[in-house]
Amino acid sequence: MKSAVAGGSSGICKAAAECPKDHGSRVVVLDIQEPQFDADDWIPIYLSDPDSASEIVSMLEGSFAAWIHSAGLLPRHGTRKSR
Repeated sequence: MKSAVAGGSSGICKAAAECPKDHGSRVVVLDIQEPQFDADDWIPIYLSDPDSASEIVSMLEGSFAAWIHSAGLLPRHGTRKSR
């Protein structure tokens, strides 16, 4: 079993990534920062950039049992703020 965790390098996102790992899943972390735990794979990516985010699909190999999106994304110039 394999899980992808967007924003899983630190903080509560790290805990979200460690949980499937603790239960036997291989964990791929997608984050600009290197994971602060023993992730199985790390794809350094800036998730606030729509162009980078769209490249994720081509970077991932195989199928995934879980996808956890726990990244805290800040509004950036040119994006619409929510009301």
